[in-house]
Amino acid sequence: MPIVPGTRESYIGVFLENIIYGVYLSVFVECLRLVTNRKAHGAKHIYLVATTLIMFILITMRCVIDTYRCVAAFDGADLNFGALNSPLGILTNVCWVLVTTVADIFIVFRTYIVWGHDWRVIVLPVLFSLANLGTGALAVATVAETGNPNSAISSSKVAANAFMSLSLCTNVVCTGLIAFRIIQVQRQVSWMVASNTRRPSENRRVLSVLVESAAIYTLLLIATMIAEQSFVSFILINCGSPTIGVVFSYIIIRVSRGTSYGENPITATNSWGPQRSSD
Repeated sequence: MPIVPGTRESYIGVFLENIIYGVYLSVFVECLRLVTNRKAHGAKHIYLVATTLIMFILITMRCVIDTYRCVAAFDGADLNFGALNSPLGILTNVCWVLVTTVADIFIVFRTYIVWGHDWRVIVLPVLFSLANLGTGALAVATVAETGNPNSAISSSKVAANAFMSLSLCTNVVCTGLIAFRIIQVQRQVSWMVASNTRRPSENRRVLSVLVESAAIYTLLLIATMIAEQSFVSFILINCGSPTIGVVFSYIIIRVSRGTSYGENPITATNSWGPQRSSD
């Protein structure tokens, strides 16, 4: 019996998903250790702990379900993963929608922190996130309510594309805002660094911007949208959840260590320039 188109890409996606999940697991352990040992216990600390645990549960659930479907598919002659609107198919997509939504909310929150708690800069990302949550719920509901598996795929495609597009808009805006703010702060405080003081290398500064702004995840979203018309998108979507875990866990690690932008008086200031102390 011929193999259903997209099956090979689905297997490759699950294989890569498990590899990235292994990386995420090691990062998660360090992330959890830091957030639980952190001395501060305010609302922001609770949010970091909750985000860390929620992401871990959802990413683990999706990885386990995808792996189980991959193994169970060997019982069939066509190696098919099963209908998209099957209970496991719906559950794995629910996990994907929720992980993406949590990531979008977190990157909006980080934008708010990096910009010195200025709510004006996050108005547009918040609107994108709310719209994204609605399209994600619509995509899952459309799949669940469609009786024909083939119809489920076609009917959910529009909602899924809208979901990824809005998530991409949220991340592009937030990534741009965070990167701009970090570069701006670096230039503003450069006068405070003595000429004989060892400054961070350009590579380290670039890496810092990439990590803080979640640019890696944004690039993955862009690649997924570009490949949307091909089965390669199956691979990229499967890689998405554990990649979210790795990227955002690194941000939480930096926040917990106090090395993240917005975690010290200079970068948390609401001013457009650094404040000199008066003599």
